[in-house]
This record gives sequence, C-alpha cells and structure tokens, in this order.
Amino acid sequence: MFMDFIVHFVNRLLIELDEATMQWPFLLGALSMAICFVYLYKDKSLLDSFKFIFCRKIWFHKSAVTDYKIAIINGCIYAVLLPTSLFSSFEISTVVHETLTTYFGESNIEQHTQPALWATLLFSLFIILIVDFVSYLVHFLYHKVPFLWEFHKVHHSARVLTPVSSFRTHPVSNWLGLIVNGILIGMVFGLLKYFVTFPVSELSLFGLNVFSFFINLFGGLLTHSHIRIQWPANISKVIVSPLNHQIHHSNNPAHFDKNFGFWFSIWDVIFGTYYKGTEQDKFAFGIGKETKDFYSLKTVYFRPVKNALQIAKQFFKSRQAR
Repeated sequence: MFMDFIVHFVNRLLIELDEATMQWPFLLGALSMAICFVYLYKDKSLLDSFKFIFCRKIWFHKSAVTDYKIAIINGCIYAVLLPTSLFSSFEISTVVHETLTTYFGESNIEQHTQPALWATLLFSLFIILIVDFVSYLVHFLYHKVPFLWEFHKVHHSARVLTPVSSFRTHPVSNWLGLIVNGILIGMVFGLLKYFVTFPVSELSLFGLNVFSFFINLFGGLLTHSHIRIQWPANISKVIVSPLNHQIHHSNNPAHFDKNFGFWFSIWDVIFGTYYKGTEQDKFAFGIGKETKDFYSLKTVYFRPVKNALQIAKQFFKSRQAR
C-alpha cells in the first residue's frame, strides 16, 4: 500500500514537472535573448554579460531561495492532493459540446480533406486570444477582490525576480485560477467545437499553441527576471515585453494595477491598464513592508489563508447585518 502511494506520488510529480512552463526551448531562448541584450545593448563583455545575468545577489537572494522552496513544495502538494491537470478545459469543452448535441442535435460539419494553413493559423490566433483574455480577467480579479488578493499577494511578494518566480504561487490561488480559467475557456471551446461548421485545428509546437510558443521562446521567461527588455515602437502595446510585466511587479504606486496581460498587451491598452515602462523608470519589486515576511514559508502558506478567512467572515457579517 505504501509503495503504491510512493509510485503514484512519483508519477504525479513527474507529470507536474513535465507540464511546467519552464521547458528547455524557453530556457535556451531566454538565455540567448538575455545574452544578446546585455552584450550588445549594454555594451558589456561576454564574461560581464554572464556575470550580470547570473548575478549572485539575485539568484541567491533570500527571496529567490524561497522561490525555489515554494516551487518544490507546490509540486509535491499538487502531486499528492489535487493535480493541476484535473482542471482541464478539454473535459469541460467536451461536456458543453455533448450537452449541445443532446439538446440540439449533431452539428453539420462540412467535410474537407485538410483545413487550409491560413484557417489553421487564424484559428490558432483566435484560440490564444481567448485564453489570454480570460487570463487577463482572472488576473484583474486577483488584484481587485480582497479575498483573492490575499493569495495572489504571495506571487507579488518576491523581492527579486528569476524565471523560478513564476512558480511562486499559493496553491489556493493556483487552484482557483485553474478552475475559473478551465470553466470559462472550456465553455468557449465547447461552443466553438459545436458551432464551427468547417474542420479547423490548432497548430502547436512542443504541445503549445504556435503563437504562445514563439512568445514564450522570445523573452517569455524573462518577464520574471532583472533583464529590462522593452520591445521597440508600439510592439509592446501588442505583445507583453519583459519590462511590461516587471512594471506589474513594481512597488511604485504609479505602477499599481498596471499591465495585467499574460501574452498580449492589447487588453491592457483597451481597458486602460497599460503602462509602457522605460529604463528610466525607478522601481523595486515587492509589496512594501510585508515583503520580508514572505521569506518565511510559514507566512507564505498560512498568512493568506488566515487573512482570507477574516475577510470572508467580515463579508458575511456585513451581509447579515443588512
């Protein structure tokens, strides 16, 4: 029985690690871009470029060490308690499609041998825009709803940023995000599967949407880093640059509630939350006086739960008093 649990745990942990966003193409892409940026734009020698990128003060900072611990602990938690893969938009889309089929009959899909490349690319772009828009809304709610902010605060408590900081999340925050994203995206996918009457498919590379693959490849992991890269001209108003997201982590009040976008900045531009940062912007990362408290794993995992329960209690008390 114990060995069965160990085998199950190891298998689940390997799946969680395999599904993590830090895959080798993106690590290589981020490293290549960082070297090119620092070496060419910052006019540093190759050795100094590596020293700048792998600065000991950042990678061995107490906050970064906490990131590494959280990433390992969360992976174990998801493997033992509730795997993140459970909240799949695919299953929800299947339920939506089957429900529509039950009540309204089969959809009449035109039969073609192979969808045109332009249709596949257009459909792939449409899909990633939907996913990114839902992610924008959920991220916005994390900041605006006090109950959710207590959990999301863990991610923003990082004093320094490295690619591992993307895993600095509270399990409750991660699960809530997966549930909401899974439901909303699954419903949209289910509707698309039923109402799109011509065969289309999503173009993918390494199991990812082709557009998200290339966005992640070129600077995706650098959004959580100290490498301040800003895209030229108005490209940053379309695609999130590393500096755009670093601004989002800023503890400067002028940057609060800015740049919620994950892959695309267009939602920030449309809804007035866009801020184009420059190298002249002065800011540090963190959440003010509380930042150092979150070097402690006890604070990371238990304070958000305590504060969130107090907020929920106050909310229900105020409702009863009406």
